[in-house]
Amino acid sequence: REFGVTNHGASDRSITRSRHISNITVDTKKSRRSRRRKEESGSTFDLLSFTMPSGETRRKKSKSKKVASKHSDGEYHRAAGDEEDAFDSSNNHCAVDNDDVLPYPEAQLPESPQRIVENQELTTNGNSLPDISHRRKMSIKEKLTAQASVHCSYDRFLCFLLSFIFLFAVFIAGIQYEEKVEKQTIITDSVDHGQHNGPLAPINPKPEDYSQRQIDLVIKLRMLSGNVISVPNTPHHKAAHWMLWIDRSGISADSPFVWQRYILALFYYHMGDGNNIFELNENTDECNWERIGCDVEGHVQHIRFVNCDLFGSIPMEIQALSELAYLDLSHNRLTGEIPKDFQVLKKIQYLFMDNNHLEGVMPSSLCKLRKDGTLSQLTSDCDSDDRKVHCECCTNCANTLPDPIPPNDGEDTLTEYQKGVMQRLRNISGDAAIDDGESPQHHANHWVIKEDTMKVAVNAENLFQRYILAILWNMMNSMDEEKCFSLKPGVHECDWDSQQYSSDGGLQPSRISCDSQKRIQFLHLNGCKLRGQIPDELSYLSSIRTLDFSDNSLEGVIPSSLKMLDRLEFLYLDHNLLEGAVPNAICNMKDQNSLFSVTADCTNAKRDVSCTCCNNCAEMHNNLNNRQKAVMQKLRNLSGSASIDDGKSPQHRANHWMIKVDNMQLAADADNLYQRYVLVLLFYMMGDQEKISIDANSHECTWSPERIKCYNDNVTSIKFDNCAIQGPVPAEIRIFKELTRLDLSSNFMSGQIPSELADLHNLATLLLDDNLLEGELPNGLCVDLFPFKVTADCNRVDCPCCSNCPSSQLPLPPSPGSSVASTPTRNQQINAKCLELLGSEVNVKNSPQHFATQWMMSYDTDVLDATSPHFSQRLAVALLYYSLGPPKWVEPFRVSPLDECDLPGVECDGKIIVSLKLANQDLMGAIPAGIHLLSEVNHMDFKNNIISGDIPDSLSSMSKLEFLDLRDNLVKGSLPISMCSQASVAFHVNCDNVECDCCIECQFSELKQKLNAISYKDTTSKARLQAQNWIINLDSSKLQASSQDLSARYTLAVFYYSLNGDSWEKSEDNWLDTDHCQWTGVTCLPNREIVSLSMPDSDLSGTIPYELEQLGSLMLIDLHSNQITGKVPAELGGLNLLENLDLRDNILSGQIPSEICALAEEKVISVRVDCYDVQCSSSCCEEC
Repeated sequence: REFGVTNHGASDRSITRSRHISNITVDTKKSRRSRRRKEESGSTFDLLSFTMPSGETRRKKSKSKKVASKHSDGEYHRAAGDEEDAFDSSNNHCAVDNDDVLPYPEAQLPESPQRIVENQELTTNGNSLPDISHRRKMSIKEKLTAQASVHCSYDRFLCFLLSFIFLFAVFIAGIQYEEKVEKQTIITDSVDHGQHNGPLAPINPKPEDYSQRQIDLVIKLRMLSGNVISVPNTPHHKAAHWMLWIDRSGISADSPFVWQRYILALFYYHMGDGNNIFELNENTDECNWERIGCDVEGHVQHIRFVNCDLFGSIPMEIQALSELAYLDLSHNRLTGEIPKDFQVLKKIQYLFMDNNHLEGVMPSSLCKLRKDGTLSQLTSDCDSDDRKVHCECCTNCANTLPDPIPPNDGEDTLTEYQKGVMQRLRNISGDAAIDDGESPQHHANHWVIKEDTMKVAVNAENLFQRYILAILWNMMNSMDEEKCFSLKPGVHECDWDSQQYSSDGGLQPSRISCDSQKRIQFLHLNGCKLRGQIPDELSYLSSIRTLDFSDNSLEGVIPSSLKMLDRLEFLYLDHNLLEGAVPNAICNMKDQNSLFSVTADCTNAKRDVSCTCCNNCAEMHNNLNNRQKAVMQKLRNLSGSASIDDGKSPQHRANHWMIKVDNMQLAADADNLYQRYVLVLLFYMMGDQEKISIDANSHECTWSPERIKCYNDNVTSIKFDNCAIQGPVPAEIRIFKELTRLDLSSNFMSGQIPSELADLHNLATLLLDDNLLEGELPNGLCVDLFPFKVTADCNRVDCPCCSNCPSSQLPLPPSPGSSVASTPTRNQQINAKCLELLGSEVNVKNSPQHFATQWMMSYDTDVLDATSPHFSQRLAVALLYYSLGPPKWVEPFRVSPLDECDLPGVECDGKIIVSLKLANQDLMGAIPAGIHLLSEVNHMDFKNNIISGDIPDSLSSMSKLEFLDLRDNLVKGSLPISMCSQASVAFHVNCDNVECDCCIECQFSELKQKLNAISYKDTTSKARLQAQNWIINLDSSKLQASSQDLSARYTLAVFYYSLNGDSWEKSEDNWLDTDHCQWTGVTCLPNREIVSLSMPDSDLSGTIPYELEQLGSLMLIDLHSNQITGKVPAELGGLNLLENLDLRDNILSGQIPSEICALAEEKVISVRVDCYDVQCSSSCCEEC
């Protein structure tokens, strides 16, 4: 019964199909033996195509052979032989060797040619059962043998049929799996815009599919976004999926950059068509992505997602980008309100959100940043009365922006051509730059559209390079006729260059050089007085080979967009004011041999620019003419070479301004050289440079007349207070020999006061207070200035002649032979006391504890000493100031030694502080451990500030603290567990950052909502907060929101806390314990409905809570003979089953509500009150 069948047609088709799908093998015991046998005989069996290769298969124990071969006419021939008796009568089963099982049933064996002719029902492939009616009659033995053969054949046929069905199912499943994988790959490719070699995410990943790194990433991302990352088809889910399965950076969860990479991916998945503009690149650092800029450490600083089809709400996750300075989200489809999370972006300077669908009110935190000068530009859709965003602090409102193209010849509208050109320029520069009336992009855009007579076509190849040159022209700080090239309307930009000569008479290289196709190849703009930042638009000069921006006043960081200049060979950026690092993307161009040379200001450890691939690091004195060299040497003599050569020092920047920017071009021996230089030096020390202005084209005495006063061109008064000046007082000030007034107060100046100030013999007023200076006033200053006005921070500066210090007189010399007294001085006593209360940090210079101690010793002299009973309280307030300041709430405290109880937000009982209500006060810093010195405080509200750091454990020692609100801050850690042990506490924190077992926000949100619904009038009173805290955290019954007892039990808890339950004598043993139906004075029906509340003469004091209306089955309320105050709540009139209300002998006031009297007039209820205290008609109250 061995055979071989070959179906060539089917085989060919199977081979073709198998090229597209995977082979599927069923590894059963039989198939393994069959496969092993056929491998030994050199033949194979394809389970997918069911094809038997040609050849003979031999059976080991058979006595006859059957050979089947196929002829060209498709008919089969069979060689007949003697049949073997395969029937075993003793066992009544087929005696067939297991090794000889075949995949086809015997009923499918081909018949002989004779029978094919006789039986017309047979098909040419031999797969129909033959007609055997003509055969001779068989003997009994033959019949038995035949029956056994038929049974075996049918059994084998059934086995084959089941195997075929199973294999076919596996085959179909394989095709479906492959199609699903292909579909997943297509989806991934459609998201990523191209093939990637990263790991492919499982279709339905199981826990074992995730690596430990991926698990850590999920936890990290969940900390920022919460459970939304698990919601399918959300941008958060897609961004998380990209981080886990597609991103090839291998970034770990503990990387400081993991959140910023995720946030940028989140923005990407918030884009519609915009993801054709911004692309995620799983193979590169996010700082190298388009529209993204980073600082030298790799933190994202700039995001420009203008016109990227962003949709949905602004992701709150943006708060994690702490170094973000520039964010442009304008011209998108953003909806919802502007998140308050922007308040943590303390370095944001430019924020553009106009032309969206945002609504609501601009957060006050952003307006505060505008007021402080941190946020320079803020735009939104706040254009008219029906504006979507209410904003009182925006610099520009959409649709009311000044016309970006000034009217020309009275024309107020643009032609279609002008609109088309303008839109193309907006596409590369962004709306913010084009619409900023002071930007070079704005002026270049205006020139191209309104003044250029060449009228370059909208889609012309040279439109961008013409526009870019116009940008650079507007960046030159010189007169038009002196600029390095001229804007020539109607002339091709390759011909704008003019003949240039160097200072020694030699011919300069051509400024602009183009190839034969009029594309710019060389741009030599060295020494052209360029100022501002290197424009990103340069990346569109695709054919440029040399870019020389050396010897200018360019500022900011080098944009990574220059990496798009793939033909760039030479890049010169030295002798500028650039900072940061040469981007890795640019250095990679050098590694790829496309960029030959890079130069920058990277001379030494104090370099301006960090560069790992620069061929040359420029020196400051290179390429200077004789006048500039002489001036520079003169300034070196004044400030020293170290300061001048320090690329980050204000002396370096002032020197650069004097020799490279200043158009006055003073000679080295000019009388006003030094005073001009020192004023510029002070300017570059300012954090707020808007307070004064320096003009390269005018005398320094005209710069800011209200702050700089002169006589005969000599500076006599400098008033630079509140200018955010940082660093030490510059010794160079000694050159102002005619100076009579110097006001540097209210800045951030630090270090010692320079002795050179003693050279200012004409000085009559010196104001140095409200800084971080320390040490002592130089010898001679007090003698020269006394009795004129001198101020300093006396807690840090030893100044015996300062008018704001305790002793405004010259110190007397000690008498001969005198010795130091053995009795500790007052300051020594204060210092010892502060060490005892605050610990060793008192001796750590510049710590809040150190400053608070110094304040107590030197500034608060006329109020307290170390033995005062209020010393620790006042010290704690001073410590809060230096830890969380300078906050606005305590400014009066800083100016004069007021009583701490007079400070805003501070409430006292007598002279003891019991409450701090300091919400929305811009507090910034960490809560000091010494706050526990305010031991009598029971209420602290620090909500909505910028407080950070860990919650101090010392809070647990404030045993009287009952209310604490730290929400909307940046605090972290955990609230001490011991603080949750009391029932009468109500604490609030941001549960995402702080662990708190007793904070209402951190658990049972549904339960809290149910309780708030019951206390719908007032959810923040002390009694209701205590009742909620008891229900949620302390109640042993642990009720759920769906519990039928919740309403009654909570109402009774409110009743307990509203009427001072802790002071009850008769019932305090069992209230708030076990079953409320067993509480004293409470009576329930078997169905647990409360029908009576009877607590006469029980020391109740407080007000009756309106929540009693929840007890709808009440029939009796007896509260007579107590100390209850306030009015009777009208809600009691809703108790339709109430029959008796007894409120006599209390201290109630007002009148009985009409709702209750309506029940009394219907004779439903009996009302009894004190008629002389409570107004009630006789028809309503029985005794009135």
